[in-house]
Amino acid sequence: MPSLANVLATKGFDPRQGCQIQSTGLLGGLFLLLLGAAFAFFEMNVLESGGPNVAEIFTWFPAWFPDTLHFKNVNRTYYDIPFTVLLCFSFMVNWEFLRRPWSRLATAAVASVAVWASWQVALGATWFFAADTALRFGWAWTRIEVIDACTLLGFVVIGLIALLRPQNRRVLSPLGWALRSAFYRWAAGLLVFTVLLFVVFQHPFYQNNYYENWRITCGYLYSLYCVLGLPYALVTNLFRGHKFENRSDPNFVILLLLRRGWRRLRTIGSRHPTMHCHWRLRNRRIGVVLRDLLVKVFFIPLMVTFLYIEFSGFAGNFISFWHTIVEDAPWRPGFDAFYGTYFHGLFIMDVGLGLIGYASSSRWLDNKSKSVDPNLLGWFVALACYPPFNGVTAGYLPYNGMGGGEPYALFQPVWVDVLLKCITLACFTLYVWATTAFGMRFSNLTNRGIITRGPYAVVRHPAYMAKNIAWWSEFVRSFHSPWQFAFMVGWNVIYYLRAITEERHLRADPDYLAYCNVVKYRFIPGWR
Repeated sequence: MPSLANVLATKGFDPRQGCQIQSTGLLGGLFLLLLGAAFAFFEMNVLESGGPNVAEIFTWFPAWFPDTLHFKNVNRTYYDIPFTVLLCFSFMVNWEFLRRPWSRLATAAVASVAVWASWQVALGATWFFAADTALRFGWAWTRIEVIDACTLLGFVVIGLIALLRPQNRRVLSPLGWALRSAFYRWAAGLLVFTVLLFVVFQHPFYQNNYYENWRITCGYLYSLYCVLGLPYALVTNLFRGHKFENRSDPNFVILLLLRRGWRRLRTIGSRHPTMHCHWRLRNRRIGVVLRDLLVKVFFIPLMVTFLYIEFSGFAGNFISFWHTIVEDAPWRPGFDAFYGTYFHGLFIMDVGLGLIGYASSSRWLDNKSKSVDPNLLGWFVALACYPPFNGVTAGYLPYNGMGGGEPYALFQPVWVDVLLKCITLACFTLYVWATTAFGMRFSNLTNRGIITRGPYAVVRHPAYMAKNIAWWSEFVRSFHSPWQFAFMVGWNVIYYLRAITEERHLRADPDYLAYCNVVKYRFIPGWR
C-alpha cells in the first residue's frame, strides 16, 4: 500500500517541497531591508525627515466624521515606509507567480536597479532634480520617492505583460451578475470597514500615540476601499474560477449573514418564523472566514505599529554604525551600533513580511486560509504574546521588569556580553529565516499551506525554538534574581503550548501529517 506522503505527492503536494517557493520571502525581505537602509540614510544625512510635511489629509471626508481624521502636518516618512513595503510586495508577487525566465529576470533587474539607484541618491547624487523636492502631480517629491514610483511602475508593467498573454485569457462570468454581486459585496465590506474606522478613531484603546500610525493607515485603507473596492470585487466576479469561491470571501459571508438576520427580523411575531441564523455560524467555511477576518483585524494594526518602531530603531542604530566606521571609533561602540542595526534590520524583514502575509490574503495569490484554529486554548496562548494581552502576561512573568539589582557577576565581563549578543543575533537570524520561508503565506492561527523548506525541513517549529533561545541570551545579561529565571521558563512554556496547539490544529490537514512523517523532530534535531 503506498504511503500517505506518496499519495499526497500525486495530488500536487510533496512534503519535501511544500507549497511555496523558498526564495520568494528571502529575496523579498532582503529587498525590503536594502531599500529601507537607503531610505534611512537618505532621511538622516541628505534630507531631514524626507522633506516638507504633508498637511491636511482626509479633507474629503464629510463634516460629520470625527475631527481626528483630519491629521495635519504628517511627516512624509509615514508615507515612504509603507511604500517601501508595497515595493517588497510587488517584487514578491512577480517573483513567485510570474515563473517564466524572462519575467523573473526582468523583476530581478528592476529590483537591482532600484537598490543601486536608491543608494546613489542616498549618498548624495542629485538625479531627477537638484532641489530637495520637486512638485509633480500635486506632490512635493523627493529624489528617492521618484525612484520608488518608477520601481513600482516597472513591476506593474512586467506583471501586466505576463498576465495579458493569450494563453492567460479566461472565460468571463456574465457582466450583469458580476456587477450586481460586486456592488452588494462592496457595500457589505464598506459597512464593516466603517464600523472598524469608527472603533479605531473613537475607542480609548487606540487613542494613545502608540497607535497613531495605525489610525492614519486605517483612514487611508478606508479611502482606498471606497474607491477601489468595487472595481476589485467586479474583477473578482468576472474571473471567478468556481461559484464556490464566494463562500471564502468575507464580504460575501457578511452579506449572507446580514440578509439572514434581516429575514429573521421581518418574521418575528409571525406564525411561521424563519430559522435562526446560528446554523450559518456553525458552517465550517463561514466559521473559517469569520475567524480569519478576526485574525486580520487583530494583527494588522500590530504589524503596522511594529513596522514604524523597527524602522525607527534601525535608522538610529544604522546612522550610529555608519559614523563609527567613518570616524574609526573604538570597537565597543561600533559593535553595539552594529548589534542594534542588525537586530532591528532583522525585525524589519520579519514585520514587513508578516504585514504582507496578513494583508494580502487572496485567491489571486493562492494564500487564502484553508483553516483557522477553532480551539480557545490556541487563541489564548497566541494572543498572550501580543499587545495588549502580553501586558497581563508580562505582569505575571516579569522576566525583564524587575529593577533594583546588579546583574550576576557571571554576566558582567565584556566578553560575555559580546558573546551573548552574538548568540542573540544568530538565533534571531534563524527566526527571521523561518519567517521568510512563509513568503506571502505568513499568518498566526491559520493554515495557508504547509511550509516545508528552509529551517522547516529540519524541525517543525524552528521559529519558536530560535526565539526562545534568543530571549535567554538577550535578557539573561540583566538577570539578578532567581525569579527571573523562573519567569523566563514560564514564557518558554507559553511558546511550547503555542507549538502544541498549532500542531493540534494543523493535524486536521493530511498534508501536515505527511510533513510530520518526513520531519519528525519538533524543536531540536534528534529530540522528538
